[in-house]
Amino acid sequence: MFLQLKTFFLLIVGISAISYQQSIKCGETKEGNRQANESVIFTFNALNDYDQVYLEGCKSTHDIVLEIKDSTGHLIKSQDDQPPNQPRQNGGECENRFAPDITIPGYVKRGQQYTFVVKGYRQRHGDYSVTLVCETLTYPDEIPSTTPFPTSYQDDDEECSRIRKPWHLLSESERQLFINGFRELKKIGKLDYFTQTHADRGIDKHNNAGFLPWHRYFIWELETQFRNLGGDYKCFGLPYWDWSYDIAQHEYNVADWQILNSGLGGAGNKDNNYCVDNDGWDSYTPYNNDNDVNCLRRKICGESGEISCAFWGGGGQASALHSLLSDEYNYGDDDDKDYRYWLETKHGAAHVRIGGPQDKGGGHLGSTSTATHDPIFYLI
Repeated sequence: MFLQLKTFFLLIVGISAISYQQSIKCGETKEGNRQANESVIFTFNALNDYDQVYLEGCKSTHDIVLEIKDSTGHLIKSQDDQPPNQPRQNGGECENRFAPDITIPGYVKRGQQYTFVVKGYRQRHGDYSVTLVCETLTYPDEIPSTTPFPTSYQDDDEECSRIRKPWHLLSESERQLFINGFRELKKIGKLDYFTQTHADRGIDKHNNAGFLPWHRYFIWELETQFRNLGGDYKCFGLPYWDWSYDIAQHEYNVADWQILNSGLGGAGNKDNNYCVDNDGWDSYTPYNNDNDVNCLRRKICGESGEISCAFWGGGGQASALHSLLSDEYNYGDDDDKDYRYWLETKHGAAHVRIGGPQDKGGGHLGSTSTATHDPIFYLI
Protein backbone atom coordinates (compact mmCIF):
# COMPACT_ATOMS: atom_id res chain seq x y z
CA MET A 1 0.00 0.00 0.00
CA PHE A 2 2.84 2.37 0.88
CA LEU A 3 4.53 1.76 -2.44
CA GLN A 4 1.27 2.44 -4.27
CA LEU A 5 0.80 5.75 -2.46
CA LYS A 6 4.41 6.74 -3.13
CA THR A 7 4.02 5.93 -6.83
CA PHE A 8 0.80 7.96 -6.98
CA PHE A 9 2.48 10.89 -5.24
CA LEU A 10 5.40 10.85 -7.67
CA LEU A 11 3.02 10.84 -10.60
CA ILE A 12 1.31 13.93 -9.22
CA VAL A 13 4.39 16.01 -8.42
CA GLY A 14 6.95 14.47 -10.77
CA ILE A 15 6.09 16.87 -13.60
CA SER A 16 7.76 19.77 -11.76
CA ALA A 17 9.82 18.30 -8.95
CA ILE A 18 11.55 20.81 -6.69
CA SER A 19 14.66 20.03 -4.66
CA TYR A 20 15.30 21.35 -1.19
CA GLN A 21 16.01 25.06 -1.03
CA GLN A 22 19.54 26.03 -0.06
CA SER A 23 21.45 29.28 0.37
CA ILE A 24 24.33 30.54 -1.74
CA LYS A 25 26.92 33.19 -0.90
CA CYS A 26 29.15 35.42 -2.99
CA GLY A 27 32.06 33.45 -4.41
CA GLU A 28 30.44 30.13 -3.55
CA THR A 29 30.14 27.25 -6.05
CA LYS A 30 27.27 24.80 -5.83
CA GLU A 31 27.43 21.44 -7.56
CA GLY A 32 25.15 18.45 -7.79
CA ASN A 33 23.11 16.19 -10.01
CA ARG A 34 19.81 17.54 -11.33
CA GLN A 35 17.10 15.12 -12.40
CA ALA A 36 14.75 15.69 -15.33
CA ASN A 37 12.05 18.28 -14.49
CA GLU A 38 13.80 19.12 -11.21
CA SER A 39 14.28 22.74 -10.10
CA VAL A 40 17.28 23.46 -7.89
CA ILE A 41 16.71 26.56 -5.77
CA PHE A 42 19.32 28.85 -4.18
CA THR A 43 18.50 31.84 -1.97
CA PHE A 44 20.83 34.83 -1.86
CA ASN A 45 20.91 37.51 0.85
CA ALA A 46 23.07 40.51 -0.06
CA LEU A 47 25.46 41.27 2.80
CA ASN A 48 26.83 44.39 1.09
CA ASP A 49 26.09 46.76 -1.78
CA TYR A 50 27.17 45.33 -5.13
CA ASP A 51 27.73 46.81 -8.53
CA GLN A 52 26.80 43.53 -10.19
CA VAL A 53 25.74 40.06 -9.09
CA TYR A 54 25.51 37.15 -11.50
CA LEU A 55 25.26 33.37 -11.45
CA GLU A 56 27.79 31.60 -13.69
CA GLY A 57 26.52 28.28 -15.05
CA CYS A 58 29.33 27.46 -17.45
CA LYS A 59 30.57 24.19 -15.93
CA SER A 60 27.18 22.48 -15.92
CA THR A 61 27.24 19.40 -18.14
CA HIS A 62 23.75 19.72 -19.62
CA ASP A 63 21.33 22.26 -21.10
CA ILE A 64 20.21 24.36 -18.13
CA VAL A 65 17.82 27.28 -17.81
CA LEU A 66 18.45 29.91 -15.10
CA GLU A 67 15.89 32.17 -13.41
CA ILE A 68 16.01 35.04 -10.93
CA LYS A 69 13.11 35.85 -8.60
CA ASP A 70 12.72 38.66 -6.08
CA SER A 71 11.87 38.26 -2.39
CA THR A 72 8.15 37.97 -3.21
CA GLY A 73 8.71 35.13 -5.68
CA HIS A 74 8.10 37.34 -8.72
CA LEU A 75 10.10 36.27 -11.78
CA ILE A 76 12.57 39.01 -12.70
CA LYS A 77 14.52 37.34 -15.45
CA SER A 78 15.05 34.03 -17.25
CA GLN A 79 18.08 33.01 -19.30
CA ASP A 80 18.32 29.99 -21.58
CA ASP A 81 21.28 29.48 -23.92
CA GLN A 82 24.29 31.79 -23.98
CA PRO A 83 24.16 33.57 -27.38
CA PRO A 84 27.24 32.83 -29.52
CA ASN A 85 28.10 36.55 -29.85
CA GLN A 86 27.58 37.29 -26.17
CA PRO A 87 30.74 37.27 -24.05
CA ARG A 88 30.81 35.63 -20.63
CA GLN A 89 30.56 37.96 -17.67
CA ASN A 90 33.98 36.94 -16.41
CA GLY A 91 35.50 37.08 -19.88
CA GLY A 92 36.35 33.38 -19.82
CA GLU A 93 35.72 30.68 -22.37
CA CYS A 94 33.06 28.01 -22.02
CA GLU A 95 32.53 25.03 -24.28
CA ASN A 96 28.91 24.56 -23.15
CA ARG A 97 26.97 27.54 -24.51
CA PHE A 98 23.76 25.85 -23.32
CA ALA A 99 24.81 26.62 -19.74
CA PRO A 100 24.33 30.41 -19.50
CA ASP A 101 25.12 33.21 -17.07
CA ILE A 102 22.32 35.27 -15.53
CA THR A 103 22.69 38.72 -13.96
CA ILE A 104 20.49 40.50 -11.41
CA PRO A 105 19.37 43.69 -13.22
CA GLY A 106 20.77 46.91 -11.81
CA TYR A 107 22.41 47.72 -8.50
CA VAL A 108 22.09 45.21 -5.62
CA LYS A 109 21.63 46.78 -2.21
CA ARG A 110 22.59 45.33 1.16
CA GLY A 111 19.72 43.37 2.69
CA GLN A 112 17.98 42.56 -0.58
CA GLN A 113 16.99 38.94 -1.16
CA TYR A 114 16.86 37.03 -4.43
CA THR A 115 16.27 33.45 -5.50
CA PHE A 116 18.18 31.69 -8.26
CA VAL A 117 16.54 28.69 -9.91
CA VAL A 118 18.41 26.09 -11.96
CA LYS A 119 16.17 24.20 -14.37
CA GLY A 120 16.72 22.06 -17.45
CA TYR A 121 15.51 22.49 -20.98
CA ARG A 122 12.68 19.98 -21.51
CA GLN A 123 13.87 16.58 -20.21
CA ARG A 124 17.55 17.57 -19.92
CA HIS A 125 19.32 16.37 -16.78
CA GLY A 126 22.84 15.85 -15.49
CA ASP A 127 25.49 17.47 -13.32
CA TYR A 128 25.20 21.19 -12.62
CA SER A 129 27.82 23.59 -11.33
CA VAL A 130 27.00 27.25 -10.63
CA THR A 131 29.10 29.99 -9.05
CA LEU A 132 27.74 33.23 -7.60
CA VAL A 133 29.91 36.23 -8.48
CA CYS A 134 29.48 39.58 -6.67
CA GLU A 135 31.33 42.67 -7.82
CA THR A 136 31.70 45.37 -5.17
CA LEU A 137 30.98 48.99 -5.99
CA THR A 138 34.00 51.11 -6.83
CA TYR A 139 33.75 54.85 -7.35
CA PRO A 140 36.05 57.15 -9.33
CA ASP A 141 38.64 58.99 -7.23
CA GLU A 142 37.48 62.40 -8.39
CA ILE A 143 34.03 61.95 -6.82
CA PRO A 144 34.10 62.40 -3.02
CA SER A 145 32.32 59.42 -1.47
CA THR A 146 30.73 61.62 1.19
CA THR A 147 29.18 64.00 -1.36
CA PRO A 148 28.41 62.00 -4.51
CA PHE A 149 26.24 64.81 -5.90
CA PRO A 150 28.09 68.10 -5.20
CA THR A 151 25.78 71.06 -5.72
CA SER A 152 28.34 73.77 -5.09
CA TYR A 153 27.63 75.79 -8.20
CA GLN A 154 25.83 79.04 -7.47
CA ASP A 155 23.35 80.28 -10.05
CA ASP A 156 21.88 83.21 -8.16
CA ASP A 157 22.43 85.83 -10.87
CA GLU A 158 19.70 86.28 -13.48
CA GLU A 159 22.00 85.33 -16.34
CA CYS A 160 22.13 81.77 -15.03
CA SER A 161 18.46 81.06 -14.59
CA ARG A 162 17.46 77.45 -15.15
CA ILE A 163 15.52 77.62 -18.40
CA ARG A 164 14.57 74.37 -20.10
CA LYS A 165 13.92 74.41 -23.84
CA PRO A 166 12.24 71.73 -26.00
CA TRP A 167 14.67 69.55 -27.92
CA HIS A 168 13.18 70.35 -31.32
CA LEU A 169 13.80 74.10 -30.83
CA LEU A 170 17.46 73.74 -29.91
CA SER A 171 20.19 74.67 -32.37
CA GLU A 172 22.62 72.01 -33.55
CA SER A 173 25.31 73.36 -31.22
CA GLU A 174 22.92 73.35 -28.24
CA ARG A 175 22.01 69.72 -28.86
CA GLN A 176 25.66 68.78 -29.19
CA LEU A 177 26.37 70.55 -25.89
CA PHE A 178 23.98 68.16 -24.13
CA ILE A 179 25.39 65.10 -25.91
CA ASN A 180 29.00 66.03 -25.15
CA GLY A 181 28.17 66.83 -21.53
CA PHE A 182 26.32 63.54 -21.12
CA ARG A 183 29.34 61.65 -22.44
CA GLU A 184 31.69 63.59 -20.17
CA LEU A 185 29.60 62.85 -17.06
CA LYS A 186 29.64 59.20 -18.08
CA LYS A 187 33.41 59.27 -18.64
CA ILE A 188 34.22 60.67 -15.18
CA GLY A 189 31.76 58.34 -13.45
CA LYS A 190 29.22 60.86 -12.18
CA LEU A 191 26.44 59.60 -14.41
CA ASP A 192 26.75 56.17 -12.80
CA TYR A 193 25.43 57.58 -9.52
CA PHE A 194 22.21 58.53 -11.26
CA THR A 195 21.77 55.11 -12.87
CA GLN A 196 22.35 53.39 -9.52
CA THR A 197 19.94 55.66 -7.65
CA HIS A 198 17.07 55.30 -10.11
CA ALA A 199 17.54 51.50 -10.22
CA ASP A 200 17.36 51.23 -6.43
CA ARG A 201 14.10 49.40 -5.67
CA GLY A 202 14.36 50.53 -2.06
CA ILE A 203 13.41 54.07 -3.11
CA ASP A 204 9.66 54.31 -3.61
CA LYS A 205 9.40 56.73 -6.52
CA HIS A 206 6.96 55.24 -9.04
CA ASN A 207 3.21 54.63 -9.02
CA ASN A 208 2.64 56.92 -6.06
CA ALA A 209 2.41 60.58 -5.09
CA GLY A 210 6.19 60.94 -4.97
CA PHE A 211 6.64 60.39 -8.70
CA LEU A 212 6.79 64.05 -9.79
CA PRO A 213 8.69 65.69 -6.88
CA TRP A 214 11.26 62.89 -6.72
CA HIS A 215 12.03 63.04 -10.45
CA ARG A 216 12.06 66.87 -10.47
CA TYR A 217 14.85 66.86 -7.91
CA PHE A 218 16.61 64.02 -9.74
CA ILE A 219 16.67 66.06 -12.96
CA TRP A 220 17.68 69.22 -11.10
CA GLU A 221 20.70 67.37 -9.69
CA LEU A 222 21.72 66.15 -13.14
CA GLU A 223 21.46 69.69 -14.52
CA THR A 224 23.70 70.83 -11.65
CA GLN A 225 26.30 68.21 -12.60
CA PHE A 226 26.32 69.59 -16.15
CA ARG A 227 26.89 73.09 -14.76
CA ASN A 228 29.71 71.88 -12.55
CA LEU A 229 31.60 70.94 -15.72
CA GLY A 230 32.23 74.69 -16.07
CA GLY A 231 33.08 76.61 -19.23
CA ASP A 232 30.25 76.40 -21.78
CA TYR A 233 28.17 74.56 -19.16
CA LYS A 234 28.22 77.38 -16.60
CA CYS A 235 24.60 78.32 -17.31
CA PHE A 236 23.50 75.03 -18.87
CA GLY A 237 19.78 74.34 -18.99
CA LEU A 238 18.69 70.72 -19.42
CA PRO A 239 16.42 70.43 -22.49
CA TYR A 240 13.25 68.37 -22.60
CA TRP A 241 11.46 66.30 -25.22
CA ASP A 242 8.07 67.63 -26.25
CA TRP A 243 6.70 64.33 -27.58
CA SER A 244 3.52 66.02 -28.83
CA TYR A 245 5.68 67.76 -31.48
CA ASP A 246 6.94 64.49 -32.93
CA ILE A 247 3.44 63.02 -32.94
CA ALA A 248 2.08 66.10 -34.71
CA GLN A 249 4.83 65.90 -37.34
CA HIS A 250 5.09 62.15 -37.90
CA GLU A 251 2.09 60.66 -36.08
CA TYR A 252 3.06 57.20 -34.85
CA ASN A 253 5.90 56.53 -37.28
CA VAL A 254 8.30 56.40 -34.35
CA ALA A 255 11.42 55.75 -36.43
CA ASP A 256 10.88 59.14 -38.09
CA TRP A 257 10.57 61.12 -34.87
CA GLN A 258 13.09 63.93 -34.57
CA ILE A 259 14.18 62.74 -31.12
CA LEU A 260 15.59 59.64 -32.86
CA ASN A 261 17.12 61.55 -35.75
CA SER A 262 19.01 64.41 -34.11
CA GLY A 263 22.21 63.09 -32.56
CA LEU A 264 20.84 60.91 -29.74
CA GLY A 265 20.95 57.73 -31.80
CA GLY A 266 18.05 56.12 -33.60
CA ALA A 267 16.13 52.90 -33.34
CA GLY A 268 18.06 49.80 -32.37
CA ASN A 269 19.41 47.55 -35.10
CA LYS A 270 17.18 44.46 -35.07
CA ASP A 271 19.98 42.45 -36.70
CA ASN A 272 22.30 43.26 -33.80
CA ASN A 273 20.32 42.69 -30.58
CA TYR A 274 18.56 46.03 -31.14
CA CYS A 275 21.78 47.90 -30.34
CA VAL A 276 21.89 51.59 -31.30
CA ASP A 277 24.77 51.81 -33.75
CA ASN A 278 24.54 55.28 -35.30
CA ASP A 279 25.46 58.86 -34.27
CA GLY A 280 28.49 57.45 -32.44
CA TRP A 281 26.43 55.61 -29.81
CA ASP A 282 27.87 52.25 -30.84
CA SER A 283 30.86 53.11 -28.64
CA TYR A 284 28.72 53.95 -25.60
CA THR A 285 28.81 51.38 -22.80
CA PRO A 286 25.90 51.39 -20.30
CA TYR A 287 26.72 51.22 -16.59
CA ASN A 288 25.14 47.77 -16.33
CA ASN A 289 24.45 45.55 -19.30
CA ASP A 290 20.81 45.21 -20.32
CA ASN A 291 19.83 41.63 -21.14
CA ASP A 292 23.57 40.92 -20.92
CA VAL A 293 24.23 42.79 -24.19
CA ASN A 294 26.91 45.44 -23.84
CA CYS A 295 25.32 48.28 -25.83
CA LEU A 296 22.57 50.90 -25.69
CA ARG A 297 19.40 49.08 -26.77
CA ARG A 298 16.11 50.38 -28.20
CA LYS A 299 13.29 48.22 -29.50
CA ILE A 300 10.81 50.75 -30.83
CA CYS A 301 7.13 50.01 -31.16
CA GLY A 302 5.69 48.89 -34.46
CA GLU A 303 8.98 47.65 -35.87
CA SER A 304 9.25 44.74 -33.44
CA GLY A 305 5.58 43.82 -33.96
CA GLU A 306 5.22 43.17 -30.23
CA ILE A 307 3.63 46.43 -29.18
CA SER A 308 1.48 48.87 -31.11
CA CYS A 309 2.47 52.51 -31.36
CA ALA A 310 -1.24 53.36 -31.48
CA PHE A 311 -1.60 52.29 -27.83
CA TRP A 312 -0.67 55.85 -27.00
CA GLY A 313 -3.82 56.91 -28.81
CA GLY A 314 -4.80 60.55 -28.84
CA GLY A 315 -3.19 60.91 -25.43
CA GLY A 316 0.12 61.74 -27.05
CA GLN A 317 -1.25 64.85 -28.76
CA ALA A 318 -0.88 68.19 -27.00
CA SER A 319 -4.61 69.00 -26.99
CA ALA A 320 -5.53 65.56 -25.65
CA LEU A 321 -2.89 65.75 -22.94
CA HIS A 322 -4.09 69.18 -21.89
CA SER A 323 -7.68 68.02 -21.74
CA LEU A 324 -6.82 64.88 -19.82
CA LEU A 325 -4.72 66.62 -17.20
CA SER A 326 -6.84 69.73 -16.80
CA ASP A 327 -9.89 67.60 -16.03
CA GLU A 328 -8.22 66.22 -12.92
CA TYR A 329 -8.48 68.60 -9.97
CA ASN A 330 -6.72 66.39 -7.43
CA TYR A 331 -3.03 65.53 -7.60
CA GLY A 332 -3.77 61.96 -6.59
CA ASP A 333 -2.38 59.63 -3.96
CA ASP A 334 -1.05 56.14 -4.49
CA ASP A 335 -4.35 54.54 -5.47
CA ASP A 336 -6.17 57.51 -6.98
CA LYS A 337 -6.53 57.75 -10.77
CA ASP A 338 -6.12 61.52 -10.81
CA TYR A 339 -3.56 63.95 -12.21
CA ARG A 340 -0.44 62.05 -11.14
CA TYR A 341 -1.79 58.70 -12.34
CA TRP A 342 -2.64 59.83 -15.86
CA LEU A 343 0.54 61.86 -16.29
CA GLU A 344 2.73 58.96 -15.16
CA THR A 345 0.78 56.55 -17.41
CA LYS A 346 1.41 58.66 -20.52
CA HIS A 347 5.01 59.24 -19.44
CA GLY A 348 5.48 55.49 -19.17
CA ALA A 349 4.04 55.04 -22.67
CA ALA A 350 6.84 57.25 -24.01
CA HIS A 351 9.38 54.96 -22.35
CA VAL A 352 7.95 51.78 -23.82
CA ARG A 353 7.36 53.14 -27.33
CA ILE A 354 11.09 53.82 -27.72
CA GLY A 355 12.64 51.25 -25.39
CA GLY A 356 10.29 48.35 -25.94
CA PRO A 357 8.36 46.36 -23.31
CA GLN A 358 10.47 44.77 -20.58
CA ASP A 359 8.69 41.41 -20.82
CA LYS A 360 9.36 41.25 -24.59
CA GLY A 361 13.13 41.66 -24.45
CA GLY A 362 12.90 45.43 -24.77
CA GLY A 363 15.73 47.92 -24.50
CA HIS A 364 16.87 50.17 -21.68
CA LEU A 365 14.04 52.73 -21.69
CA GLY A 366 11.43 50.00 -21.29
CA SER A 367 12.46 49.16 -17.72
CA THR A 368 12.67 51.43 -14.66
CA SER A 369 15.83 49.62 -13.54
CA THR A 370 17.74 50.36 -16.76
CA ALA A 371 16.01 53.42 -18.27
CA THR A 372 18.61 55.91 -17.04
CA HIS A 373 21.25 54.34 -19.31
CA ASP A 374 19.51 55.97 -22.30
CA PRO A 375 20.21 59.71 -22.74
CA ILE A 376 16.59 60.23 -23.86
CA PHE A 377 15.47 59.28 -20.34
CA TYR A 378 16.59 62.65 -19.00
CA LEU A 379 14.55 64.51 -21.63
CA ILE A 380 11.21 62.69 -21.22
